[in-house]
Amino acid sequence: MIAPASPLTTVQLQDLTRELVTGLARVTRRIELMDDDSGDEPGLDSDQKLGLVTQRSVFERALSRMADGRYGLCETCSTPIPYGRLLLQPEDLVCGDCLSSQ
Repeated sequence: MIAPASPLTTVQLQDLTRELVTGLARVTRRIELMDDDSGDEPGLDSDQKLGLVTQRSVFERALSRMADGRYGLCETCSTPIPYGRLLLQPEDLVCGDCLSSQ
């Protein structure tokens, strides 16, 4: 079975790609600062670092889905995720219905 293609336009995908790359860079930088003993964010504990590593993984998955044409479709049910929602949370991988049922 062929996976459905992203319902987003080329311009929308370009905008969201920029947002995802920026978010990934921001999270990666925070992790790097935590790993640096002279980092600017003292006091972050292992739970916070785990949260950042998890967040980085979500950004990477979203970019992977972008590359294979599935970005913008719910990972669970393949329903299109509204563009407005993706603008607010470009790393979202599930639709609102599937998120609320988790």
